[in-house]
Amino acid sequence: MSKLNWRTALMGLMTLVLAASLLFQVFYVLPTIRNQQVEMAQTHQKEIARNIAKELDLDLARVEDRMTRIAERAEFQDMDIAAQQSSMEQHVEISLALSWLYVLDAEGWFVSGTTFEKDLSIYQTKSYSDKTFFTVPFEQGETYFKPVANTFNNGTLVTDEICVPIESEVGERVGILMGTLRLNEMIERVANYPHDEGMIALVVDREGKVVDNSKIDLFGLEEGPM
Repeated sequence: MSKLNWRTALMGLMTLVLAASLLFQVFYVLPTIRNQQVEMAQTHQKEIARNIAKELDLDLARVEDRMTRIAERAEFQDMDIAAQQSSMEQHVEISLALSWLYVLDAEGWFVSGTTFEKDLSIYQTKSYSDKTFFTVPFEQGETYFKPVANTFNNGTLVTDEICVPIESEVGERVGILMGTLRLNEMIERVANYPHDEGMIALVVDREGKVVDNSKIDLFGLEEGPM
């Protein structure tokens, strides 16, 4: 009888151990593994997002550097309007990033620019010296990136604007150089970035507007990007 009780007790103890082990697996081990997997996936996704952001930052830095070098050319330092016009048209023609270029003088008036589909005269009706895009580069000497304002023209997504100061040879500010960016190439780079299966990359501006979606052809939408 005691032998039977011993076996029963042993079986009961083993059952309790197995049940405790099962509960430990269900309530601790499996959630821990899932949490670790989620954390690893999140870390990986953040790394991809950081890499994409770094590439876009480099693209914008290259555009800023190019704008600065254009503004340092003699025709801009001397405010030679005729020479500026020809120079800007050449730069836009060979650039994959710059869509339009304009020059405003020290009083905030448009004096030259590449027009293409736009007529420059519509901007020459007033001074823009009180606008932030003018005061930041002209008064503070800093590059100004205007918040994204998407314009969808013939399959081209552009954003206004990047503005840099123009200084004479003696360091006196004589105007600003304004450029609009063609975003197609940068957006294609995001869409073609090697994402994990099921992962979607979104580029969102500071106001929450979706500029790019790696799974949706924004250019294919009837009204253009969102």
